[in-house]
Amino acid sequence: MGRTEVEASRKYSMRYAVRYAVFGLTSGIFVAAANQAAAAPWELSPNISLSETYLKNDGLALGDQADDDYVTELAPSVGLRREGQRAELDLYYRMQNLWYKESEGLDSTYHQYSGNLKAELVRKAFFVELGATRTQQILDPNNVVSFDNLTTTSNRSDVDTYSVKPLYQQQFSDFANAEVSASYDRVSYAGSDLAGTDNVGYFASLVSGNRFDRVSWAGSFKRIEYLRKDDRDDEFSQTLLLDFGYQVRKRLTAIAGVGYEKSNIQRSAAGQSGGSWKIGARWEPTLRTSVTGTVGQRFYGKSAFFQVSHQRKQNRFQVSYTENITHVSQLVLDSSLFSGTDTSQDDSALVSSGEPVITPIINTPDVTTGLFLSKRWNANFLSRTSRSEIQLQGFVEERELEVGGDSDDIVGSSAAWSWAVGRRTTSTISGDWQRQQLIANGRQDDDIWSASLELSHKIGRSSVGSISARRIKRESPSLPLNYEQDQIGAKLVIGL
Repeated sequence: MGRTEVEASRKYSMRYAVRYAVFGLTSGIFVAAANQAAAAPWELSPNISLSETYLKNDGLALGDQADDDYVTELAPSVGLRREGQRAELDLYYRMQNLWYKESEGLDSTYHQYSGNLKAELVRKAFFVELGATRTQQILDPNNVVSFDNLTTTSNRSDVDTYSVKPLYQQQFSDFANAEVSASYDRVSYAGSDLAGTDNVGYFASLVSGNRFDRVSWAGSFKRIEYLRKDDRDDEFSQTLLLDFGYQVRKRLTAIAGVGYEKSNIQRSAAGQSGGSWKIGARWEPTLRTSVTGTVGQRFYGKSAFFQVSHQRKQNRFQVSYTENITHVSQLVLDSSLFSGTDTSQDDSALVSSGEPVITPIINTPDVTTGLFLSKRWNANFLSRTSRSEIQLQGFVEERELEVGGDSDDIVGSSAAWSWAVGRRTTSTISGDWQRQQLIANGRQDDDIWSASLELSHKIGRSSVGSISARRIKRESPSLPLNYEQDQIGAKLVIGL
């Protein structure tokens, strides 16, 4: 047996050993956590959704569907929640059944679910988080794309994610707080190995405690290994950081940091590892406003981080710029089920950011063959009154596989306005736009538009009826990818 075959055999043997170990650990933790929550009552929330949608299709990309069609949807779902003193369990399942009047061969059933378990197994010391989801997503952004399951395409697939994260915390009086954790995440595309990975992560941090007045410090280590399901090489990303903060004034803190990072991201000239440093400051002119910025050097070149946030009782605003080494599987894991938000993170243990940010409509980058460097500007604004809510979001993201080389560029925006017409009636107007320039399609401009209007009315205590209209359009220099679709629908959601 050759060296390559031996390495491949070792790779797959280790992968299955990790899976079985994780399965055994997960089973034991689940039983223990269920016992922790046993004293709490179950919260059951079943409902059933019935809708009828008229589709008007135009374009070569929708050749499998009739020009005009009616889709009947029946979707029962159930939510289950239980919260004890030391454990929380949230489960959700939905079965989406679709029947087409003109295109009967497209009748389908889709399953969607999410499950999350958080448990404190040893009081104030040992914790665990478990999670699992199933959604439907596109496989290749260069092929025919769809926005939902009503528009059928072979480029859409079930995506399953599973995660387990045990975590240990230790407080050393008022001197420092320590945290050590490991994680196992799995992303699987049904019928395809595209972007499928098993992710194994190791984390450790030591952060200054209350004993320190004007000086703060934090040391952290992070390593993530991406074990691919195909024959391509496994990948990893590793960082070691030491951050410092000094309170110059009451609302002004100076920030500095040094570190070392390493990965096997494909680089053209800058290498794959090296030292890093940064300097900056955090300014809080008011209790509701903060400004944070750093500049520095990482192994690929100059780097920066920037964030401005302002929050009032009815308004919230944030602008940020981040640079992160990431992987396509992490985009799937970070996304919330049935929503378009994820969590923005910067590279400092002293500065955290948890604001929701808009994700691309098509969130599978073209650089799926390796780790990539994401440079991203993001902005969001939220305003609420007693009768209305306005949300505006926008982003510009560059995804580099090689410094100085080609990259995927994606820019997008969204807007939504909800207004309470009456005590039980709400109208919602929303729109999305995204432009993508991908390496594989010659960096041509592909524009994707979506606009919708919905009027909903609450019926009784737990039922909602709605009518809606939606228009979807994709414009591309590649004519087979172009299409337009108009949707008009009526829906009734009955709480049981």
